[in-house]
Amino acid sequence: MSRSQYDSFFSRSMELPPIAQAFFRQYLRSYTHADFTSLTRIDRTNTSADLKKRHRDIAYEMMLKKGGKLLACAEQQSQPDITLPARFLRYSADNLEHHLKRDQKIPFLVNILFYSGEVSPYPYPNTLQAYYDDPEAGSQELALRFHLIDLTQISDVELLQHGHCAPMALLLKHGRDDKFELKVAAYRDVFQACIDAVGDGYISTMLDYATFLNNEEAGKKIYRFIEEVLITKQDMIMTYGERLQQQGKQQGMQQGMQQAKQQEKQKWIQQEKQKEMQREKLSIAKNLLLQLHLGIEEVKKATGLSQAALEQLQAAR
Repeated sequence: MSRSQYDSFFSRSMELPPIAQAFFRQYLRSYTHADFTSLTRIDRTNTSADLKKRHRDIAYEMMLKKGGKLLACAEQQSQPDITLPARFLRYSADNLEHHLKRDQKIPFLVNILFYSGEVSPYPYPNTLQAYYDDPEAGSQELALRFHLIDLTQISDVELLQHGHCAPMALLLKHGRDDKFELKVAAYRDVFQACIDAVGDGYISTMLDYATFLNNEEAGKKIYRFIEEVLITKQDMIMTYGERLQQQGKQQGMQQGMQQAKQQEKQKWIQQEKQKEMQREKLSIAKNLLLQLHLGIEEVKKATGLSQAALEQLQAAR
């Protein structure tokens, strides 16, 4: 399954330590025993091949203040998915098996769903036992939950309090409706603080997200929002736009060359078909003239060949 622009933006954002740290501090704030400064991303380098194949999004390890580790796995969803409890169960089993083999211990495991879909609120339970016919009895055998962060249910005012992960959350939230709830000026300090913390390169990540959204109209409005909110970064935004325009021109030229080649190929194929049809008509005409001894006028009507061509064919016998 190909990654959506939402997934890509979430993953690229969470590669930046200030954003990842703000994310887990905010959404795991009840875990006071976790040392968020020790965050280490592990989903791309330190896990098993099976886990890499299954777990598409984010996995971070952090130390616990009283010893041991906490493993936090985050999944971004732009569509509701009733199978998520089963998917998180597979992720958890892979992680636990990996740590048992490596450390002979298992970490404190936390799963997070970061939801920004059109359906609001998120329509499915976040506990595995809720899907049993008898939840109480079922939970005694197998229990699992994930922390649901439903962006569609969190106001922009509250999201602006979430530190350096706020711009990511706001852009994901409004990637479908582009209906920011406040005036642009209300977002500027938070967005600027994020860029100051993670670097100007994140501006391109945000603009990529806006540019390649499937909802083109929403993407254009988000692009304009980024232009308006990052008023001190206009040179970078303009450079990005010029580069994008140049890439579009180059792509257009390549497409034009490919179309010209395709047209030339089709023309050659058509010419070859016409030649083959002409050869077949001449063969038929030759048989009618020389074997069945029909007249030129009759053969002309039957084959559509010209008078001159038939006279030449008759003279060549």
